[in-house]
Amino acid sequence: MGAPPAVTVTSDDFRYGDLTARGYNGRFVGKPDSVRIVHTTEQVTAAVAEAVRDSARIAVRSGGHCLDGLVDDGQVRMLLDVSG
Repeated sequence: MGAPPAVTVTSDDFRYGDLTARGYNGRFVGKPDSVRIVHTTEQVTAAVAEAVRDSARIAVRSGGHCLDGLVDDGQVRMLLDVSG
């Protein structure tokens, strides 16, 4: 049994709010164009290649925590979520 497919969540998806608003610091709320939920090296490679092609700034989140303003920076266009 293989890994689940990568999932792209955009602002029109009901999951977007939960994936971008972590709730503990309202000063930093990310608004990326998409959140890419990835599970394999190949999925990460494809997402990074897409971001490079589109000149989109990326950030990576693993455990759901980071320094304030890093993942939630307003310039981030694609958030890679590798927590799965």
